[in-house]
Amino acid sequence: MGRSYSDESYSAKQVVAMPATGALNGTAAAAADLSRMSFMQPVTVTDANVTFTAGGTNSTTGIIIGKSAAGTGAVSAIGTIMTGTSGTLDTKEGAVTATDFETGDDLVIQRTLGTSTTVENMIPYIQYRENFVVSDS
Repeated sequence: MGRSYSDESYSAKQVVAMPATGALNGTAAAAADLSRMSFMQPVTVTDANVTFTAGGTNSTTGIIIGKSAAGTGAVSAIGTIMTGTSGTLDTKEGAVTATDFETGDDLVIQRTLGTSTTVENMIPYIQYRENFVVSDS
């Protein structure tokens, strides 16, 4: 059964937990991938946050939410999350610019360059809206 504009989920926001947890620890000389996933339909990413499964303290690293067209190109930042001090099960809200992703584009979670003195394990949550297209009906 195909989707259509009369489908109840049309324009509804949904949330996906990224497929892998990331850890912020040690020193990174450049932005480094923590997690990556491809969308299987056109969507618009609208928000992001992370929940820490193990908290810690760092003052020089953060998280970049990025887009890689078709998963092959450079990563373009669409948002950030500053981590700072976080306790276990704390959630940090991100600042994201609503961005369209086509089928096959990658959503990339990266840590920024810098040093974290303790291990912070996290699960990124991404809010998105599916973009229905005429051929879906």
